[in-house]
This record gives sequence, structure tokens and C-alpha cells, in this order.
Amino acid sequence: MQEEKEKTAHPLDGLLAIGGKPGLFRLLGNGKSGALVESLADGKRQMVGASAKVSALRDIAMYTDAGEKPLIEVFEALKPLVATLPSAKAENAELLQFFGTAVPNFDREKVYASDVRKVLRWFAEWSTLAPAEAPLEATAESTAEGPKAKPKPKAKAAKPSEAEKTEETATEAASFSTPENDRA
Repeated sequence: MQEEKEKTAHPLDGLLAIGGKPGLFRLLGNGKSGALVESLADGKRQMVGASAKVSALRDIAMYTDAGEKPLIEVFEALKPLVATLPSAKAENAELLQFFGTAVPNFDREKVYASDVRKVLRWFAEWSTLAPAEAPLEATAESTAEGPKAKPKPKAKAAKPSEAEKTEETATEAASFSTPENDRA
């Protein structure tokens, strides 16, 4: 039974928050020097260094009086209130009051207005990915895959002629099997 849960796509899979960068990002791939991410806001791709503070939204939770509440559950609680979301520039008291209506048992000593502001921004950006009328479980596939962007046409590279292929192969072979390399 537990294996079935792991196979099901999580609505927040592949979504990242990066310290010092506004908005949410989708993980496209990992490399030696960092990760390739794509901004959900504008679709621009960029490399994020291995030393950057990257948090997977799936792993984030909010403090409550009863323990920790996963971010997806907070998003589920915010979903019915999407029409009344306060502005990100609203006063701290207004933000905390609104958040208290969505998550009444959040820990008011550990959760600050800046945390609420960040969660509300993330929710607003994430909710554009998930259709408002569909339940979160049904949107798991679409969120994991992300919005379908139009593929950019790739420039076709000219195919090398047979003579060029032979020349390239000879050059590569020469660079690996020279007598100077064999002596070393």
C-alpha cells in the first residue's frame, strides 16, 4: 500500500523555492555544478549553483499547535479562500488574520508574517498551474508535468559529409593515441 502512494505523483513534485530568487521554479535536471531550473513565472531557464539554498516545496511544512502541516495541506486549506487572498503587500496583522481562517491552529509563535506572505505568494503562483475547479489529487499529473509550453523550433544542424566525418574521426583518434601520450 505504501508503494502505491510513492508511485502517485505529488502535486508539488519538482517545484522548488530558491533562496534569494522570487517565485517558484521547476527542476529540469541536475548536473555537477548545480541544477537546471525553469521559472514558473516567465519560463526562463537558468542554472542554480550547488551552494544555493534550494527547498523542494514537497518537503516544506508549517508549524501548527499539533505538529507540522505539509505545505500541500496548507494549499488545500487556502484553495476555497482564493477569491479573498490578501495582497502580498498587506499589513502583517491582516495577513496573520487571513491565514488564521485557513489554518486556524498554526503556531503563532513560530510562524511569522513574512512566512505567511511567502506561502501566499507560492500559493498564488502554484494555483495558476492547478485548475481551481479540480481537486488537488486530480491535478497531481498536470502539476508534476507543469504547463505545456510550446516547443521552440530547433535549428537544424547541417549533416557532415563523409569526408568531414572521416576527418573528425581521424582527429579524435590522433588526439588519443599519439606517441607522446603513450610515453607518459
